[in-house]
Amino acid sequence: MYYKFIEVTEKSNKKIALILDSLLTSPTLKLSNYASMNDPNEMKFEFKIGSSSFFKEDWMRRNPGKTNRQFENWLSTIKLERPRSARTEFVLYRRNLFKIASLSTSHKSNLLWSHYAGRAHGICIVYRHSLLSNFEGRQWLAGRVLYRKVPPIIKIPEKNAVEEMKKVCFTKEKCWEYEKEYRIALVEGSAGPIYVPIQKLDILGVILGINASEPFRKMTAKICKENNYKLFEIRNYSKGYALPATEIRNPDERLMVAKF
Repeated sequence: MYYKFIEVTEKSNKKIALILDSLLTSPTLKLSNYASMNDPNEMKFEFKIGSSSFFKEDWMRRNPGKTNRQFENWLSTIKLERPRSARTEFVLYRRNLFKIASLSTSHKSNLLWSHYAGRAHGICIVYRHSLLSNFEGRQWLAGRVLYRKVPPIIKIPEKNAVEEMKKVCFTKEKCWEYEKEYRIALVEGSAGPIYVPIQKLDILGVILGINASEPFRKMTAKICKENNYKLFEIRNYSKGYALPATEIRNPDERLMVAKF
């Protein structure tokens, strides 16, 4: 299973209903570029310069009317790291090629509930593995994030495009390891986030945060019932600090069974 934590900050029931509708009734999955994520070192990498021919065609396309001499001057500033703006331009260009959906392989972390579900006032959507089938026909890659103490090094040009994508999109600083993140990366150079429609069958259910309000619980329960999703809640009476989810078989009577 894959887990997506959602913070719902809206106070208006009407606005909350619209949010839940986009997540569950007409479900989509949001993919964002690196600038929208909370890690200031997101997609950070170092690189070594190889053949200049790799850059030239792309640089000329992005800088119409420029000469070969101007290209060589630009390339030399990248190799010398002076000025820094030339290297930054290239790094930003690579980063902006990709859109990312961040999921987790765990729903039991206090930190995840606190950081990404509004201090456990929100929800966690449980996706089946079939979620990935919605990206067939696109340029995409999915997998677990690798946590490292130092950024990856990319050789330009990288002979293996998949390996380059793994280094750029699936590497994070080791301090984020608690997230147990699973990512879907899409090659999509447009500005802003994109929303990929997904099938309802790809959603197993929804886990209610331990601090979710009663009106919010009822709204979520209603949508889950209408769409045949399972409904779970977090209870803090379990042993230890982990937060297991318990299925609510009958939301009206709050009958709880089937822990996982």
